[in-house]
Amino acid sequence: MSLRFGRFFIIIQSKERGRLRKVSGGMFRLFCRTLQLTSCRMASHNLPIERTAEPPLIDKPVRHRTSIHTKSFYWNRLAMASPVSSAAPSDYTAAIVLRQFWGITAVPERVSAGVSRDNWRTGEAFWLSYSEAGERARFLREAELLRALPFRLKSLGAAWTVPEVVPTVENESIATSEHGLWRMTRHVHGQEPDPRHPGTYPALAAMLAEVHRVLRSIPYSLAVCERGIVEKGRNLLQTYRASSFSCVIQDPRERLLVQTLCEWLELRLSVLEAEPRQLTHGDWIPGNLKVSADGWAVLDWEFCRLDPVVMDLAQSCCTLLMWSGLNRVADRIDELVHRYSELTGHQVLMESVPAAMVLFWLNNYNHWHGRQARIGRYGHVLELLPERLRQVGTFVGAL
Repeated sequence: MSLRFGRFFIIIQSKERGRLRKVSGGMFRLFCRTLQLTSCRMASHNLPIERTAEPPLIDKPVRHRTSIHTKSFYWNRLAMASPVSSAAPSDYTAAIVLRQFWGITAVPERVSAGVSRDNWRTGEAFWLSYSEAGERARFLREAELLRALPFRLKSLGAAWTVPEVVPTVENESIATSEHGLWRMTRHVHGQEPDPRHPGTYPALAAMLAEVHRVLRSIPYSLAVCERGIVEKGRNLLQTYRASSFSCVIQDPRERLLVQTLCEWLELRLSVLEAEPRQLTHGDWIPGNLKVSADGWAVLDWEFCRLDPVVMDLAQSCCTLLMWSGLNRVADRIDELVHRYSELTGHQVLMESVPAAMVLFWLNNYNHWHGRQARIGRYGHVLELLPERLRQVGTFVGAL
């Protein structure tokens, strides 16, 4: 497996598996520093890696037919567990779904990763995700995309992977219960890039260039979202320039903030509308990447959509601005965008980046408004959004 982010390649020897792999030297050195995976000793031709052994993956889910009563302690413990919120499925419900649709009686462990969906780890091998019944079409399209991508990745010789969908006992991509929709994927091992490390952002640009190369070959019909952010841009401006829209925190300054950003964006949206579009990841942040000595993987495809590539780049720019804690943010954004342009041969217009950053967060504002209205348990997310809008608006000079 080769990570094609540099002109020079070195050999990485995995002691655990006893075989050699060809990996970009600069890229792996970067992630050894960024992720602090292990102590790495550089040599002229070999880079030994000392890692803690990972538990072996199970090839197939174990189809137990044990009576539910034989595990009474386990089931009673789950039944007494309090759900996260009144609208969220309980751990007991997740356990019932696992047994009914995948024949698995392992204990599911709710995890905090992910904001828009509830997730559970099932041992060391599987990951169970839940979505509301009203999002069936999107949830199914995401599963179809995850099942299609590995074939294209293999045919193109790509160095990255995506989570593997584990079908139900009826060979379906998703399961439907009275509580909602469910999907199982294999757990992806690795660590996330550190957003506080300056070397993370050139790497994000290089990885995004590789992801976009593959996505250009994917049919548009596999987009998870029906419309891209840029396509919705004019409607968003119309919604939030109206005096009747509902604020999140009921603060008069919030309305002024949103409307000022809309006025600023209206003069610049045409730059984004003129850009060519392709499938994009839609949630390009370090938390949706896993890196290990064996390669890297891209997670969370629920926002894959047809948009200009700058919309993915803008998310890395916003991560730099809001979560890196680094200095020279404007210079680092310039370097990130130029790095991507060099690797892809596609010249991203710098004037499109500030507009993309603002539009991305305005769309987030709209997205979580909608989820709160439909489901009613995302108030904690909504409370953060005015401050995010203020941060990006101040940075681009809109405020």
